[in-house]
Amino acid sequence: MSLKSQVISGTAVVLVVLCTSLLVSFPLVSRDKTQDYAYQCAQRGVKQARESSDKNLAQLFDRAGLNYPPEELFMRVHKYEGELELWARNTKQEKYQLLKTYDVCAMSGTLGPKRQQGDGQVPEGVYHLSLFNPHSSYHLSLQVNYPNRADRILTTNPAAPGNLIFVHGACASIGCVAIENGPIEELYWAALQTQAEERKRIPIHILPFKMDHLRADLLMHLEQDETKRDLWSQLYAIDRAFHSSGRIPLVEIDREGKYRLKGEGV
Repeated sequence: MSLKSQVISGTAVVLVVLCTSLLVSFPLVSRDKTQDYAYQCAQRGVKQARESSDKNLAQLFDRAGLNYPPEELFMRVHKYEGELELWARNTKQEKYQLLKTYDVCAMSGTLGPKRQQGDGQVPEGVYHLSLFNPHSSYHLSLQVNYPNRADRILTTNPAAPGNLIFVHGACASIGCVAIENGPIEELYWAALQTQAEERKRIPIHILPFKMDHLRADLLMHLEQDETKRDLWSQLYAIDRAFHSSGRIPLVEIDREGKYRLKGEGV
């Protein structure tokens, strides 16, 4: 369900399971070992993902003229539209291509960033995937590295800014991005192969809405919260740089927790 049609209710919290449950079923082995490609591939959920997705992914990449397994991946979430985009390329010299757009079936909160634990918000900002969980309570899950430096600076609760934000299967969540089981199998298997050999970092940008759409100007104009407008302006510059070059712009976070364009894209 996209945020444009979702009704937000504090009482709804009791109806879904907190994202913290996504990690509780990890077996008692070291975190580093659980991220090894061989370990991942031996897990039942990953085996299922490979069987159900590998052929379709190979055809998808072949039609786009891209190598498979993937060389470089990039993900973008648009909260208002309820979409997750998968982009890919072969080398750093090439531009990213949009391969597929997945529907987000559940996402809590409203437009705007996450600022503390328990606020039910999906973060907004520049992130990367930090952990692959093949034992998720929601089939499979990909952890986002929230809180990043900007989030830690701007949190309204330094003792508890929140954590454990995932892209996962099933269709219920608080603060996470749920895309159902079939899509997460495809996304998980593609991402796992990309980071397998060199542990390549896979960026994920979580945006309030499509910044290149006319409604972006309207939503930014109507928003009365200056802190949201400020963040959205920063993300707009990042998004514009990406669309102009086809490459992910280099970004730094300053002492005030603001995103600043640092240089040419990669």
